[in-house]
This record gives sequence, C-alpha cells and structure tokens, in this order.
Amino acid sequence: MERNILQEKINRDITIIVLMGALLGITYSAFSDGFGVLYPHVNTFIIGILVGALISYLEFYVFPKKGRRLKFMSLVLIRTFLYIGSISSIVFFVLLISRMIRLDMGFLNVLASEDFKRYIFKEDFKVAIAYTVALAFIINFSILMIRKMGKDVMWGIVTGKYYQPSEVERIFMFLSVRYSDQIVKKIGRLHFHRFLEDFFYDITKPILEHKGTIYEYVDDLVVVSWKPNEGIQNANCIRTFYNSKNKIKENSEHYYTTYGFVPKLIAGYHIGKVVRGELGEIKGTIVFFGDVMNTTSRIKEKCEDLEKDLLISADLNDRLTLPKIYYSTSCGEIGLKGKQKDLELYYINEESIINLEVV
Repeated sequence: MERNILQEKINRDITIIVLMGALLGITYSAFSDGFGVLYPHVNTFIIGILVGALISYLEFYVFPKKGRRLKFMSLVLIRTFLYIGSISSIVFFVLLISRMIRLDMGFLNVLASEDFKRYIFKEDFKVAIAYTVALAFIINFSILMIRKMGKDVMWGIVTGKYYQPSEVERIFMFLSVRYSDQIVKKIGRLHFHRFLEDFFYDITKPILEHKGTIYEYVDDLVVVSWKPNEGIQNANCIRTFYNSKNKIKENSEHYYTTYGFVPKLIAGYHIGKVVRGELGEIKGTIVFFGDVMNTTSRIKEKCEDLEKDLLISADLNDRLTLPKIYYSTSCGEIGLKGKQKDLELYYINEESIINLEVV
C-alpha cells in the first residue's frame, strides 16, 4: 500500500501542536503558581493538550473544507467565536473536574461552592482564558502563514536564509488546463474563476502528498517545484500529475454538472539550476529565475502541438527511475520557442491495469 505522505505530514504537525499546547500550558502554571503544588500543572498540561487537539481538528479537518467558500470577515468571526467558546469550555470543565476529584465533591456541589465561584468570577479564570486564546491565536496564525507560504519558505524568511541569493537545483512542473482559452470564452471569466478555485483545491492534495511545493499560480497555470532527491524519489514528481488526474476524475460529475466540462490536464517538466532569492520590500516574495523556468514553460506549450498530456526533458528523464506503471517514449529533438538548440523530450504515459495484468 502506498504511503499517505500528506496524512503523515498532518500527523506530525498535529503532534507538534499538541506538544506545544502542553508545554505552554505548564509554562503558564509555572509563572502563576510556582512549583509548590502539583495539581495546577496537571490542569494546565491537560488544558494545553485539549486546546492543541482542538486547534488541530479545526485547522486540518474542519476549516479547510467548510471555510473555503466563506467570506473573509465571516470566517474571521466564526473562527473567533468558535475558539473563544470552545477554549472557555475546555478550561472551565477541566478546572471543574479537577476540583471534583481533589475535593471528592459532586458536579453540582462544586458549581455551587463559593471557592469555585470566586475563582471563576473574581480570580484567575479570565486571565487563563486570555492566555489560552492568545496561545490559540499564535498557533493559528502560524498555521495560516505556513499554509500560505509553505513551511520551508516561512522558516527561510524568519532565519534570513533567502536574504542572499543562491543557486539551487530544482525540478519544475508547469501544469495547466488544456484548451483553457476556449473554456473561458464558453463559460465566462467569473465562472472560470470559480472553476479554478475547485481545480486548484483538488490538485493541492496530490501535490503535497508527493512532496511538491506550490511556487505560484498564473491564470490556470500552477508551478510546482521539488528538491531533486524528493521529486525523483519514487517518481514523486510524475506521480503528482497522474494522481491529480485521478482526483479530477473522481470529481468529474461535479465538474460536468457545475461547469459543463471535465478539465483535462497538461504538464511540462524540466530540471536544472536556478537562482533563488527574496525580492520586494512592500510585498516581498521568494522567486526563482533562470533559463530552466522558461524552458519548462516551453515544454508545457509543446503538449498542445504534440497532442500529449505530459512531456519531460531528457535531463529529467535520465535521472528518473519510473515505477512499472509508467513508461517513457522519446519524442525526438524538438524545437522550442526562443531556444536556439533543439531539446529532446520524452512522453510519460501510464500503463493500463489490463496491460499490467497481461504482463
């Protein structure tokens, strides 16, 4: 069975978030109560774990699906009230149950006790809530930034990794929708934009599952990059394309019902060295530039001329070890727009299940 790389990544992130919650919970009790008594640390440890689990569940399994179509302000308000309400409930019930156990009292008796009422209304309960909500906000904000920028990019910016440009080797995939210009004319730009929201959402999972990094979106084009060892390993870069096609096929009924067509994908691949660095003062971004980018774009354009859906350069083909389900066929030396030298291209195809069974 193929490893679910995306789920493994999510599990790692959840573990980190829960551990951060537990650590920050104990940190709060250490500053507020010292180390003379054990139970405050147990309480904040449990609260931290539960808040971390809550954040993980909402951020990885609820908001990505349910919040995708919500307006920004609506999503902010829902998230704010949901977090405050949920976190307040966690803190309240953990403290309540802790007192029930420590004092050997019933639920209603603890609620009615003057000591508990004083803690809730006059002592540290509000401070604990404020600290926990701030904790949730920080973790939440970090998750959103990582989701927007990518973990490597965000960490690189924080550490100053991209301050000085450097030369790096990368695999690039330029992927787009076949006949997109005709589709725009048929359904209109507004409807096409809604289609792109669904399309990019569907192909994101296969990209992340196979260790790709989304570099940019331009109209219907998405540019994906891999570090060479990650893209070549298990042919991750090629699997990304075919798993994206499979994802579109799974949702073909939705596409046909909503937009009147099922998108067909085309992609060009190349590998080589590019310069990577940070550009821009007001809206800084990490950019790659070099001939590799232009060449990959031209390879993708040749998909239309050669009526192929996936073309790769000979440089990449020579370094790939394709699984049995894929095979490559040379298209010969092909002239690319703006290039003086012809480039040998290969067509990668997927074996049918029937053919594999015969073999």
